[in-house]
Amino acid sequence: MSSTQKLTTAGIRYRLFIAQKSLRWLAAKLGWDVSKLSRRLAGQPAFKVDELDMICEALGVSFEELLTIPVDMHDKFFGAETPDLEVTA
Repeated sequence: MSSTQKLTTAGIRYRLFIAQKSLRWLAAKLGWDVSKLSRRLAGQPAFKVDELDMICEALGVSFEELLTIPVDMHDKFFGAETPDLEVTA
């Protein structure tokens, strides 16, 4: 899984955690079953742009907000490996 996919997956899981929502809730909002959402979160296949738009809408956040995870939460949502992403202004 690419660094971008890891960041996107971590962002989705973080936003669900903050909103106290489940994968089942998000899958229902998207009209998917939980297994499809779980496969997508595992990167098989990666999310498409329109799917990410639907996820952001369901979670009530922008794509930029989806990718913003506080540093103190990185271990919880990335595990030991934080994606190596280039930061641009």
